[in-house]
Amino acid sequence: NGAAVDLTGLKPRAVLLHNTGANSMVIAEGASNGYAGFGAALTLLAGEKLLKRFGTGGVAVASGDRTLDVTGTGAQELKYQIVAGA
Repeated sequence: NGAAVDLTGLKPRAVLLHNTGANSMVIAEGASNGYAGFGAALTLLAGEKLLKRFGTGGVAVASGDRTLDVTGTGAQELKYQIVAGA
């Protein structure tokens, strides 16, 4: 919906990622203040959607644990939805 949301202190419960582009993209722990909750890097193929359900086991978002690096090979767009809680 385009609204800015602060997840600091919350744990992601579910994350939906959607690569709407024509090429693959990689989502990985950020080089600076990287979020480690996804583990190894994820590759999303063109048009692919991925739903990751963490349940209560998600890693809490914090100032030093909050960024993801998204890398692609063309003009892609990543759409995402995040459900988080305490």
